[in-house]
Amino acid sequence: MSASGTILGRILPGILGNRIGIFNLIIIYTALGGAVIFTMSKATETSGLIAFAAVYGPCGGVLQSLFPALVASYNDGVTASEYGLRLGFGFLVYGIGCLVGGPINGALLNPPSYDWEASIVFSGVMIWAGCVALIASRRILAVRKGSWRV
Repeated sequence: MSASGTILGRILPGILGNRIGIFNLIIIYTALGGAVIFTMSKATETSGLIAFAAVYGPCGGVLQSLFPALVASYNDGVTASEYGLRLGFGFLVYGIGCLVGGPINGALLNPPSYDWEASIVFSGVMIWAGCVALIASRRILAVRKGSWRV
């Protein structure tokens, strides 16, 4: 369900990103994704999990599809190889978060009771911490470019 939701999150925000700015759009969807994560603890039935996946899917799709464009927004006048290097380092940082997030969440499940609350709170807080980092980075880029639409 979540993967099917990313289809909308990969296509429509690209069109909207041209109007309001890629950075602005990613910040909005990251904050929304963090808020949606906190609602997961209330999804105790199958229908609730389907609704969660349908709402969270587009949030994840935005980051997956617009991340290369976000890196490109920092690359005014660089060569293709320099852009590739920056994109690679961006995916390295992104990948480290993905690599350590799963085991941390698994440890927070507290087997054998498997209480999801701590894992959900950790995930939501980490997404919002990423959103704060995006806001700070956006501010730097907006000052450098002299425009709010970044």
